[in-house]
Amino acid sequence: MKFLSLLCLCGVAIAVNTQYTALHDVLNRSPVHTIRLTELQAKIEANGPMDQVGSLCYQQMQEISMEISQIDSAHSKFQEDCDSNIIRWDSRNNVLFDKHSTQVRKSSAAYNSWNSIRGNGELERRRRSREKGRKLIIQYEKRVKRSVAKRAKDQKIYDTDMQDFKQALKDLDGIKKVLVNSKAYDKTTGDNTARQGFLEAVENVQSQHFRFQTGRLTRAVNLLDVDESEDAPSGVDKIMNLVYKIRNELWAEMKKLTAIENQAITLHKANLLKYANRINALHYKRARDYIKMGQILSEIGRLMQKESKHNKKSSKITKTIDQLDIFIDFERDKCNAEKPLYTKMRANKEDEVATLQLMIKVLRNLNWSGAVYNAIARISLGGVDENPEPGYNLGYQMDVTTGLLRNIYTIENRDVKDFGRVAIKLEIGSTWVWASFDSFHETAANYLIPTKASGLVNQRFVKNLVVHKSASANVQTGQSERGNVEVWSSDYAKKNANKIPGADDGAYDFGDERKLKGKDYGCFQIHDFQNKQTVLAVNNLLDGDKHDIGIGSQPIADQKQQPDWTNSHNFATHKKMKNRMTISWYFQPKSYKVSKKHATTKLNKNGKSIHDGKTGTTRKTGAVDTKSLAGK
Repeated sequence: MKFLSLLCLCGVAIAVNTQYTALHDVLNRSPVHTIRLTELQAKIEANGPMDQVGSLCYQQMQEISMEISQIDSAHSKFQEDCDSNIIRWDSRNNVLFDKHSTQVRKSSAAYNSWNSIRGNGELERRRRSREKGRKLIIQYEKRVKRSVAKRAKDQKIYDTDMQDFKQALKDLDGIKKVLVNSKAYDKTTGDNTARQGFLEAVENVQSQHFRFQTGRLTRAVNLLDVDESEDAPSGVDKIMNLVYKIRNELWAEMKKLTAIENQAITLHKANLLKYANRINALHYKRARDYIKMGQILSEIGRLMQKESKHNKKSSKITKTIDQLDIFIDFERDKCNAEKPLYTKMRANKEDEVATLQLMIKVLRNLNWSGAVYNAIARISLGGVDENPEPGYNLGYQMDVTTGLLRNIYTIENRDVKDFGRVAIKLEIGSTWVWASFDSFHETAANYLIPTKASGLVNQRFVKNLVVHKSASANVQTGQSERGNVEVWSSDYAKKNANKIPGADDGAYDFGDERKLKGKDYGCFQIHDFQNKQTVLAVNNLLDGDKHDIGIGSQPIADQKQQPDWTNSHNFATHKKMKNRMTISWYFQPKSYKVSKKHATTKLNKNGKSIHDGKTGTTRKTGAVDTKSLAGK
């Protein structure tokens, strides 16, 4: 007998050593070596109790999960800030590019305008016209000067001729006097004396024009020697007639010369007037050319100023764009630098989780499951799982990302039994909601995710619904006499088949109709119908990345959105954002006694309960039939 006992003890020792060796192997194969794993290794090397090892594993799993959620949230927030800054600056840059393009376009238009004006030849034509007019004015002014000079010269000649003519008349009068005083009239002067006096008078004439006539008078002097008959004219009379004839000729010549002079003066004045008109016309045309050139140059100057103004604005905008480009490049570098750090940190924690999961797998294969899960229960009571209500033990947990489609639970406590209340907690990232109610079935599996194989259906009222939430969850918290659950794997319609108070036949909400035929859509929903809200929902259970998941009622922005998240297909969005999504089931033993200080459930701003030690009352939001809907 002693031998048998000793043999059993040896067998147990060998088994224990084998179990510890398996745990050692898991730790030795771990790609990371952290303080947590070192703590576990120390516990295993000391051959500590398996329940302590298991509880430490789960405790570390919870801590790591929370840390992963926190770094995911921080990374997501960091990326959102990066994307928001880059988008905002890119948007600002686009606006500035548009403004810059506008300024460049306006500057180019102004440049093209003034360059077109300058290049069309109008300014040059006006300049050539002005220069040509100047040259013509100079020519006409020279003509005027020559004409005036010629007229002055002709005037001087005319005046000289007229003076000479006047002198000729005086000379002629002198000769007349000589003849009058001759013997022919008074018979007192001798012939020789008269002849001599006449010739002297002719010789002494001063007029140039008269000198041409002196030959005729000189020849006529012989008439003084002719004997005069009584009836015939005397020689003096003949000479006097010649004098008169010469005088008339001089007058005729003077008249002719005066007529020519007057005609020359008239022609000169006409020429001066013609030249003056032409010069004035040229001056007027040149003035118009000056004005037009001024207008053209003024317009060119105005357009140049406009071009310069737009160039300045364009340059200023370019400087701002360059600054924004620097900010954007810096922000991108900062964002790109953070991602590898985040990826490495998360990978290390995931490696740590993988090691812990292998250790838990080893523990599950041992005969220590009851002790291990009891340890987990103690951890829950200690607040490691941050349960908002006391007395609940963790029974099942599913990572929605990896477990929903294949119905895999990361934690399965098959020893859960004899419980009086059930709590279901849904976490999406850092947001969570907790719904607890009185149990309606003694088997824990009847509260889990339905599958086609299990054929699980729960379409019933539940009693004493209590709702807690995180600060970020859009859910009304507190206690209600009753709530209702909708759990099945088949399809459903909008009709309020079970007459849930307040439900809408025209929407997928807290009162829908389960359909036995049709596609396999499925739903796992808990509702607070007395407050007309969905507490949590996971739908479309069998369709890959098209699951629906939501906390609280979905805000309705259009007709496609439904209060219970049906057809929202938002799982892929949360997955892309790396939001951790888990469903956990907790069970409170029937033997658990709620003390008076825990009788009333009040919530702080973070959704956790505050126990004030006073006896509480159950909130009533409506009088409803309390008969269970189980089996309907």
